[in-house]
Amino acid sequence: MFKPDVKAIKKRIEDLISRDYLERDKDNANLFKYLA
Repeated sequence: MFKPDVKAIKKRIEDLISRDYLERDKDNANLFKYLA
C-alpha cells in the first residue's frame, strides 16, 4: 500500500506557493488555487 510522506508533500506545496504556482484560498485554508 502506498503511504505518501506528508512532510514532503507539505514542503512541495509550500515551494509551489512561493513560486506563484499555487495560492491558498482566502476563505478556506484547506483549499489551494492553481495559478496558470
